[in-house]
Amino acid sequence: QTKEPQATGWYAIGADWAKEKDKTVIVVARVDETPWRIVYLRAVNRKPYPEMAAMFNTVINKYQAVSAHDGTGIGNVVNDLIDERAHKFVMVGRARTKLLVQYITAVEQSPLR
Repeated sequence: QTKEPQATGWYAIGADWAKEKDKTVIVVARVDETPWRIVYLRAVNRKPYPEMAAMFNTVINKYQAVSAHDGTGIGNVVNDLIDERAHKFVMVGRARTKLLVQYITAVEQSPLR
């Protein structure tokens, strides 16, 4: 269930791009409360990339969220279509390892629920 943004809330948005087999996933978390709460989640596939990028851009603006997306593979192409405020994260090498370690730590410390 989507939660409307609150004026005092701090939000973070992320996206992982796919098209045919897997789904593109766009998720927004409210990060100024503990535990963090997922306030928006959308998974779609078989849509044109410009349409999925527009979904991402709409959510960035709606929640005024800090944002990042998977810039690996097709994400590098999609990067040209999304809001310039979004950080492109390329999941390879040391950056990928660091992200996974931070994710595991976050799950173990339970800020994500």
